[in-house]
Amino acid sequence: MRLHRLALTGIGPFLRRQEIDFDDLAGSGLFLIDGPTGAGKTTIIDAIVYALYGDVSGGSDSDGTRIRSSYCSDADPSGVGLEFSVDGRRHRVTRVPAGARDPEEPGRAASSKPARQVLTEYGDDDSALTVLTRDRDIREHVQDLLNMTSEQFRQLVVLPQGRFADLLRMTPTDRLNSLASLLDHRDLFQRVQDDLKEQGVRAEDDRRAARQAVASAGQQLAGRLRTHLEALDPPPATDFTSSDATDDDRRGAVDAILAGLRRDLGTATTARDAHRTAAAALARSAEQARSIATALAEVGDAQRAVVDAERALAPADSGIASAELSARIGALRVQEGSLGELAAWEAEAPARAAEREQLASQASTSATAATALRAERAALPGQRAAHEAQRSAAQLLAGSLSAAAREEDRLGILVGKAE
Repeated sequence: MRLHRLALTGIGPFLRRQEIDFDDLAGSGLFLIDGPTGAGKTTIIDAIVYALYGDVSGGSDSDGTRIRSSYCSDADPSGVGLEFSVDGRRHRVTRVPAGARDPEEPGRAASSKPARQVLTEYGDDDSALTVLTRDRDIREHVQDLLNMTSEQFRQLVVLPQGRFADLLRMTPTDRLNSLASLLDHRDLFQRVQDDLKEQGVRAEDDRRAARQAVASAGQQLAGRLRTHLEALDPPPATDFTSSDATDDDRRGAVDAILAGLRRDLGTATTARDAHRTAAAALARSAEQARSIATALAEVGDAQRAVVDAERALAPADSGIASAELSARIGALRVQEGSLGELAAWEAEAPARAAEREQLASQASTSATAATALRAERAALPGQRAAHEAQRSAAQLLAGSLSAAAREEDRLGILVGKAE
């Protein structure tokens, strides 16, 4: 059996979902569940046993009801999912305790359903070959797969805290009964005795071959280390390469050779360290020499530059003193600052020209507008005389209309009297 993945939600001290990838942990073939008291080590064991058999580790005083975390509220889900394989066949089993909500189901309230469980066995193409939903069927299926009951699984595979001592304290009969389903105890002792005899014969043959190999290796070692053997003081009392030499003789000779080699190694190491120190000093000296050579080369370059500058001076300036030359350089730098300001002013000339063109355009537009205003002002007297004539005509027309209205009223009165 090989565990692949364990997922638990609302189990023991783990309220939220936790996942363990055993494939990653078991890459070296062995892993350890470690942690302080209360960290949840036993909970992992409980979850594995609960997923496989529907109960938890700890013996007859435990059942599946205490697997649910005491931190869970009615709205919190609880459940265990385990993926494992037996003989290369993949299985996945999930269990939800009674009265708990399945982590895969939506909803907020606790479920009133009994415990639920599903075991699925997959084929090589990941198709579901077997699907079981009854607790009894799943338990029997797991027992057939592992050839163990839940109690045997805890004692022989899981070995939780305190249970290994129980196995050791069992009587031989009880221990044999516990192992019977795994070992098939029929003719067990006879097979064990036969295996032991066969292993004894093989061990004797191996021991004989090993002694011969040791003797051969000793002879080869003696040939290679003959100089060291001759230098031993005192020399070995027994030829450790002979077949009559004891293990103590060989061990003593080899220890003496190793001690001599260690002394030689120490001497060689001391010499090597001295050579390394000397080499480091030489390296530092070489670096200093390179730095001095570089500085001398820079000085030579500077001297040649001075000579070239002196040669480039005009004949009239060749006799100038250093103080006068410094004064001239200062004056030239002042002139350079003034010329810099003029150069900046000249650089801004295009911008000033564009500004002048814009102002000229605005002035032309203003002159045109002023001419139009003057023409309109010259036409105002004529427009006023026309308006005065129109008003006089309107007044005369209004007088005529008033007389016509009075005449109309008089005629109306006469018409009324005529009737």
